[in-house]
Amino acid sequence: MTTALIVFLNVFFIGFVLVAIVGLQLWGIASDRTMMASVADQRARLRAAFQRRPRTAAPAARRARALDFGA
Repeated sequence: MTTALIVFLNVFFIGFVLVAIVGLQLWGIASDRTMMASVADQRARLRAAFQRRPRTAAPAARRARALDFGA
C-alpha cells in the first residue's frame, strides 16, 4: 500500500513539474511576443515624439516671470 502511494505521489509530482515547466515556457513565449509588439509601438511613439517641431514663443506671462541677471 505505501509503495503504491509513494509511486503515485512521485509520478504526480514529476507530472506536475513537467506541466509547470512547459506552461511557464509557453507563457514566456506568448508574453515575449506581446512585449515585442509593445516595444515596436513604443519605438514608433518615441520617434514621433522626438521629431523636430517648429518652436512657438512662450506666452507673455511666462516671459515676464523670467529672472534677468544681466548675463
